[in-house]
Amino acid sequence: GGLIGRKGYIGTLGKNDTMMCAVYGWTEEMAFSGTSTGDVCIWRDVFLVKTVKAHDGPVFSMHALEK
Repeated sequence: GGLIGRKGYIGTLGKNDTMMCAVYGWTEEMAFSGTSTGDVCIWRDVFLVKTVKAHDGPVFSMHALEK
């Protein structure tokens, strides 16, 4: 294994932003990233599924739980 960089497809669900952190999700194709504007982005493969406002400041780190 190893980390492979791929460009994500944001579509109309979000805006280009600096990603401060990322964490794998419950399945291989799911991931989460934290942005400099406080959003948490939910990704499936390379596609943005949802954006949630999590903080007023940047999201520097995250930890994904199974539940």
